[in-house]
Amino acid sequence: PAPSAPPVRPRPEAPASSRPDALFAQATGDTPHASPNPEVAEALRELRRELARETGHSAFVIFPNATLEALAARQPRTLAELEGVPGLGPKRIEAYGERIVDAVRTALDG
Repeated sequence: PAPSAPPVRPRPEAPASSRPDALFAQATGDTPHASPNPEVAEALRELRRELARETGHSAFVIFPNATLEALAARQPRTLAELEGVPGLGPKRIEAYGERIVDAVRTALDG
């Protein structure tokens, strides 16, 4: 008789820290179910285009898509709320912070 194959065991569920929703939450500091606000995201895309034209830098240098998505999910209304957003260090907050929070406020308040 042919040898039998070892039994197939079901794979255990991945730990919470390696699931995609948990990774997004770790990267953005948001809850796994937070989703970007589309109006805020569009306002930030427009701001990023303006800043790119003004500075001569590429849009992704101003802030990358992951940062834009994190901002649209968090919807910061103050400079203090920008701290801890991935991709926004002190220099970017100093350079663009006021305009970022103004864009968020305008998008949310209409």
